[in-house]
Amino acid sequence: MHYVIGDVHGCYNALMRLLKRLCLTSEDIVYFVGDFVDRAPTHEEMLKTNQWVCEHISEEGQFRAVLGNHDLDMLDTYRELAAYEGMPEMSMLTTEDTLESIRNVTKVLRKLPLYRQVESGGYRNIITHSWVCDAWGNTAIGEDGSIREDFSINESLWDRCHSVRDCPAFCRVIHGHTITSSSYYEVSQKGVRNRIARLGDTNINIDCGCFMGLSNGGNLAAFCLEDGMEFYAYDSEDVQAEYRELARLSRKPYKLKDYQIFLACNPLKEAAVFQDDSPFTKYALERLTADYGLDCSDRERFSLECRDYMRWWSRCVKRSNSIDRRFVLWRE
Repeated sequence: MHYVIGDVHGCYNALMRLLKRLCLTSEDIVYFVGDFVDRAPTHEEMLKTNQWVCEHISEEGQFRAVLGNHDLDMLDTYRELAAYEGMPEMSMLTTEDTLESIRNVTKVLRKLPLYRQVESGGYRNIITHSWVCDAWGNTAIGEDGSIREDFSINESLWDRCHSVRDCPAFCRVIHGHTITSSSYYEVSQKGVRNRIARLGDTNINIDCGCFMGLSNGGNLAAFCLEDGMEFYAYDSEDVQAEYRELARLSRKPYKLKDYQIFLACNPLKEAAVFQDDSPFTKYALERLTADYGLDCSDRERFSLECRDYMRWWSRCVKRSNSIDRRFVLWRE
């Protein structure tokens, strides 16, 4: 089997959970769409992710990758510091083990290609970080499936164009870069939050915003090229456990319940909640109905309830420095 994993962003624990759920054999190959670095939940996870990349990512091994824009930024910064002898100054801002970790991981990142092509699942799969088209949506993929010679680094690392014209039907692009719960996707296209977004059969976005954390809808996803199956580091039960833990931490002085935290942390438009058919979302809506007599079929009233919780919680955050930051990280 061939699998493609979305933007890791230093989330080592999520990566280990996802790889375990894939139940890999020695015959399986795993590709990454880049962005191994930046935004790590903790310094320790950042160091562990860098070490894992150094030990496992290679050109023809079981774990392969393409370059991401954050990876490129790190390479550019490292080169600039080295050129101007800035590494000693950098040591004033971080520890020697961090510097050594950065030195090692850059040796791997600088070897990564902009894209890879894999024949599998009835498609020529083009694995890249961002996309393979210009700003007007014109594809950089030729009729024979080849990549245009003038294909630029900007088109593979930075573009957020997802409406592609004239892309061969036998080619399928699997990419990340744009979080699937972001405003770049309409609610009708987005479907369930923190899940893979499919725009047709040939545009697969697998960046589920893992760095955002469970309480804000983040997840790490893998897509199987052979059968199109989706795999996730965390499921609905994990999300519910996270909200309950946050509720436990907030018992004093605010005494929030897990579904109230769900409303306070929900980073999406309220209407998107109604398209999320996960068990925890259903549970939260049921609790609102039971505790407050709130008619959840009334979207306008439900939206007001969500906004009230978010305003209230923001006021609480401003009055206290002791609140666990997972409540508000990336929410605003």
